[in-house]
Amino acid sequence: MSGQKQKFTSQDFALSSTQDRQYAYFAVTSNEPISDHVSSIPLEPSRYWNVGEIVVRGDREFARRGSRWVIESGLPESEPLETHIEAVIETVTPVLVRLQELPKHCIQSVVCVAFSVQSSGFVLPPKLLGQISDLGVNLEYDFYSNIDPHDELAELRSLIARDR
Repeated sequence: MSGQKQKFTSQDFALSSTQDRQYAYFAVTSNEPISDHVSSIPLEPSRYWNVGEIVVRGDREFARRGSRWVIESGLPESEPLETHIEAVIETVTPVLVRLQELPKHCIQSVVCVAFSVQSSGFVLPPKLLGQISDLGVNLEYDFYSNIDPHDELAELRSLIARDR
């Protein structure tokens, strides 16, 4: 996947969804190219790109601002977040030595993602937090709202009484 122009469609599913979604993945990120470093990891990434690669969105082109190498859990989003994290840990644990050999600019994280219609949050049990800690990686949170704030503002404005 790395080294090619990539075209992305808008994420309408996120804005129009009425169901909460949660999942987790493992990521190596950097502001520098990482292809020479991650090539030694004997896992096939789910997604991967290097800083500077061109992305096409609509009719515009953008250069990636960072590098990212991702291992997804492989589970459906209907599974609990905890199960996604356990699957990610199980996948990366056998290559932990290789991960520990990566240079310091290669930041490693278990990333927890949540799309929600209302408030979002989750609880992780101490045992699972210990397993993440044993990997020596960051725990990153990525929360999104399924509601378009502009639509919400328009709806709220329509409720305001106006003098005529």
